[in-house]
Amino acid sequence: MLRLFIKKKYSHYHIFSLDSWTDAGNLENLTDVQGVVNYTFLKADTCNRNQICELFSECQYSNVTHSAIESHVNGSITNPFVFVETNVIGILNMLHRANPSRRNSSKQPLVWHISKDKGYVSLEEKGLFKEQTSYHPNSPYFVSKASSHDFVRAFVYMVYIT
Repeated sequence: MLRLFIKKKYSHYHIFSLDSWTDAGNLENLTDVQGVVNYTFLKADTCNRNQICELFSECQYSNVTHSAIESHVNGSITNPFVFVETNVIGILNMLHRANPSRRNSSKQPLVWHISKDKGYVSLEEKGLFKEQTSYHPNSPYFVSKASSHDFVRAFVYMVYIT
């Protein structure tokens, strides 16, 4: 997705990529975009509210795409706190700072939250997801993703409905 934004679809924007580069990160994955004029890599942590506030203060972002997640179900069972921090606190920090009532600018950036259906359900026996499938997360990972979705929905309501 990053390469699509940088090189094709949004080449007229300057793209900032923020990552904390934990053990899952690999800078070699970015060698093909290093030096691209409209791309800047920033080492920062979405869970660090102060870092996020500083970044939003320094730059007037027009769009924010959030896809940072912890995603291994087994890991969430042994250490659920990491999943809550990344999947819940991380998006909450981004949404909170992007909210125009909490920024110096009245212009609100568009926040794209990238996720998948696993945060909502355990698939039925046949493995089919339907609109009628009940909300039923069954692991700390799924609960953390569902919570992030609920925060996004709540912020959309607070900003656009109220």
